[in-house]
Amino acid sequence: MTAPRPPLIVALRLLVVAGVLALAGMVLLGLPGAFWLALAAPLAGLLTGRVAEADAAWPLAIIISLLWPWALPLAYLAAARLARGGRRVIATLAGTAVAAMLLALAFQLSVGRI
Repeated sequence: MTAPRPPLIVALRLLVVAGVLALAGMVLLGLPGAFWLALAAPLAGLLTGRVAEADAAWPLAIIISLLWPWALPLAYLAAARLARGGRRVIATLAGTAVAAMLLALAFQLSVGRI
């Protein structure tokens, strides 16, 4: 049986994965960021009444596509301390999704101020 890898080694590998995901987001012209903006739009509409329109949303989507993958290694390091076994993967994905949603919500809320 092999010993489990230390969380720091896995987080460094996830850092490489995050870089690839950020690059893929640029190649896809911000579509992953547009997905997160669309998910955050109803919540932003509840809080402010206005959401990003197409002209403002496209640059925001590109920025979010570059930023959200970097939450993946951070979420894994947090999950490594809090969860064990198979729950670590679920906690990592949930943490990444929550970070991406908060990032998209922050950008949605700042639309009127940019």
